[in-house]
Amino acid sequence: MRKRFLLIAILLCLSSMAFAVQGVSVGLGGGAYAGLPVGQNGYGVSLEGRAKVMWFGFTVSGSCFFQGTGGHEFSVMGSVGPSVDLGGKIRLGLEIGPRFRVVVDADGNPFLYDMEGDLVPAVRTLDYFSYSPVSYRATIEWIAGHLVFGVAYQVDTKYRFKRWSEVKELGSVDWETGTVGCTIKYMW
Repeated sequence: MRKRFLLIAILLCLSSMAFAVQGVSVGLGGGAYAGLPVGQNGYGVSLEGRAKVMWFGFTVSGSCFFQGTGGHEFSVMGSVGPSVDLGGKIRLGLEIGPRFRVVVDADGNPFLYDMEGDLVPAVRTLDYFSYSPVSYRATIEWIAGHLVFGVAYQVDTKYRFKRWSEVKELGSVDWETGTVGCTIKYMW
């Protein structure tokens, strides 16, 4: 019992020290993205909110992607993963999380991508969740005081919540697709 209490006390002291030495930061910002291959899959803008607690980053990103067909893709991605500061100037991050998306055509009709990647009319609200992919997000950022400038790469896996038991699809990624972009955030 005493050893367990001592271990808990040490962990609390270490975690409070980590918070005291800027272990927690919160930021807001935006970005500009291009679909891969660049120029063939449209361009987009995003608003991003980010929290970093010790070695983990939590990001919520909402984006609007302009497609060549006159339609727009709206998506919201929530991701979490390791985020490491190197020398206080460079931050490397790799996050994973769901990306909920809807495509709206020029007439305002909502569509979503089915399991095979084809556009189908959105029938139920639950379908937006069921057919949403889990995505990876890799970032390299330069920390300049409160401003953080970065490059981000985001790519979807073949995993969909509709087939939740097929977890092996998390490793099934077409690395030559996705989006790449530049971001800027103000961190507190």
